[in-house]
Amino acid sequence: MESILFTLFFVALFFIGLLALRYTPFEISFRRGNFTGLFIYREIFMLIAPGVVMLNYFGTHRFSGLANTTHDSIFPISIFIVSSLIVFIVVTGLVSRILLVPLRKTARPSFVVSNPSDLDDKIRKLTFSVVLLGVVVSIVAMVGFGARHAFFSALLDSERSLLSIRLSNVYGTGMPSVMQSLMHFCYITSGALLGTRSFDKKTGLLLLLIAGGVYIATFPGSKAPLLKFLIIYAISYASFHTIRLNIKFLFKALFSLTIFTATLVFVVTAQFPDMDVVGFFNFLLNRLGVGQIAGVYEQFNLKITNIDYIWHAVPFANFVMDYPTFHKDLMVISESVFDPTRTGVKNSLFISEAYGIGGAAMALLSPFIVGISYAVSFFCFWYAWRRFLLQDNVISMKTCGLIFVSFLSLTGGFSEWLFLKAMIMLLCFTAVVYFFRMLISPGIGNVFGSYHLAPKQTTKKAKSLRVVGLYIGITAGEELL
Repeated sequence: MESILFTLFFVALFFIGLLALRYTPFEISFRRGNFTGLFIYREIFMLIAPGVVMLNYFGTHRFSGLANTTHDSIFPISIFIVSSLIVFIVVTGLVSRILLVPLRKTARPSFVVSNPSDLDDKIRKLTFSVVLLGVVVSIVAMVGFGARHAFFSALLDSERSLLSIRLSNVYGTGMPSVMQSLMHFCYITSGALLGTRSFDKKTGLLLLLIAGGVYIATFPGSKAPLLKFLIIYAISYASFHTIRLNIKFLFKALFSLTIFTATLVFVVTAQFPDMDVVGFFNFLLNRLGVGQIAGVYEQFNLKITNIDYIWHAVPFANFVMDYPTFHKDLMVISESVFDPTRTGVKNSLFISEAYGIGGAAMALLSPFIVGISYAVSFFCFWYAWRRFLLQDNVISMKTCGLIFVSFLSLTGGFSEWLFLKAMIMLLCFTAVVYFFRMLISPGIGNVFGSYHLAPKQTTKKAKSLRVVGLYIGITAGEELL
């Protein structure tokens, strides 16, 4: 009975989201060619909803990672999850509409791209700069810190598993976490830009940059990045091209689904070579079904609290102090891990970390805080992107929307939203891309043609300022993590 009730709740949430996010950057609209909201719905209806429904139907005994969750606590926690998501969606929609008012006075509210041809050259060079930045960061990680490309190393070295190489990169090399986050930002950004019309008649360049994006996405060795890169590219392509529901479209959709499924099987079996068919489906059931939301149920049973968790939400607090992080403690405590350096973090929802920081009061306020911060962070990121990288309202809003909702996760936590830490990190990475593009702009001009992103004669002082800006952006991003 409870599982049917929550199924109905999520159906209602689907329609509430369609109405609340309509005419915002987070909507789903075939007419306006805006599909950014698909990533929000992906998190809610693929990562959260299945876990809630299945836990209320089966209980905890069929799933791993729920050793501390009691049967009686499942229903009230599930109610709180659904209520928080509804509040978050409604608040995000309302704040986004308010922030869109100034834009409507100066530009069309439609998200349809009319004629981006004058920006084609700039978009291609920006995409090349982003991919090159990701590749450069990966080379620095390998040469400077001894990291290894996880996927390539696992394929070439049959004696080491993908998981062992991935953990070695994280805990055994001393590679700063900002480097992984910057590579994460680069493959997401390249995927969002590659789907634009600027690459329609540039097949060779498109394939080259897709290969670069795949290289960056597979460097850490996680399962999600490669799949996410392909999904971002597909949704970006749909956003900038007219989609007609015909046989050709169905064939492309079936082909894309086949590629996606094959990629999923490949990345999972690369990490777990001995997994059989039954094990594969059990993995999907636990990982995608309950694993993404198990942390919420564990937290509200364990009730882990520590006011020092709030320092993780303070931008640049790493400069002056060390502090515990909630999701790491949640994994260690709930899974009884003896060596914290050999495990990751436990996936959860923002209400869990909010409870860890400020108890029940903060957990109740968190959907409002996250909703406001989500909308404000996006519009600040979009303004910086439009001002410094793509001087076009519609194209920058579409690409920024895809980057924003892909880079930041609802199942991540609360700390990135409380004091706008997520926004500051995105602005730092935008600054890194901006200065890197300026630094290599003469070379890009020589490769792509006569158009230059900067004057041909660049003084040593200007080059030094760009290098300093690049260093400051990366250092600031590192201290935010």
